[in-house]
Amino acid sequence: MTHIEQIAAAVERLAHLFKAIEWDVAFPNKLTPLQRQILWFVHTFPHRARATYMAQYFGVRKPTISIAISLLVKKGLLTRHEDPHNRRSDILHLTDKAQTLLENLHLTALQEPLQKLTPDEQQKIRSALYLLLERYLETGLVEEVYMCRTCGHYQHEPPYCLLLRKSLPLEERRTLCPEHTLLQGSPPKKASR
Repeated sequence: MTHIEQIAAAVERLAHLFKAIEWDVAFPNKLTPLQRQILWFVHTFPHRARATYMAQYFGVRKPTISIAISLLVKKGLLTRHEDPHNRRSDILHLTDKAQTLLENLHLTALQEPLQKLTPDEQQKIRSALYLLLERYLETGLVEEVYMCRTCGHYQHEPPYCLLLRKSLPLEERRTLCPEHTLLQGSPPKKASR
C-alpha cells in the first residue's frame, strides 16, 4: 500500500468509528446521528442556526435537514422563530430540554484516547487534520468547515487573522471557530449530496 492509500484507509476507518460511536450516543436518546449533529450545531453556532447553513455544513440536501429539524421540533428539542431579515428562513433555538440532553450527547469515546497523547502528538495530529480538511475543501469534498481558510477575517499571505490582529501559523488556525464569518459575497452553497 502506498502512503496515500494508507492515509485514505485510516480516514475511512476513522469515519466508520465515528459513525458507530455517534449511533451509540444518539440511539439511547431516541435521536438519529443527524439529529444529534443538528443539536450540536445549533449549540455551537447559534448565529447560523438555519437549515441552509446546516445542509451545507453536513453535506446533505436541505429537505433532509428540514425533515430532521421538524422531528426535533416535534420532540420539543428545537423551536423555530422567523428570521427578521429573511421571512423564508427560520432561526432555530435549543429548548431547555435540549440543553439538558446535550450533556448526554458528547462523543467522549473519541476524546478519551486523544487525552493519552502528549501535547506535541496532539498538535501534530491537529495540524495534519487541518491540512487534510483544507485539501478536501479545495477539491470540493467538503463545502464548509468554519475554519480560518474560509473566514472573512483571514488573510492568506502571510496567514493573518484580522479579528485577532495576529499572524496565524498552522498550529494556531482553528477548525471550528465561533467567530468565523463567511467570506464577503459567499452565501451558503447548496449541498451537492
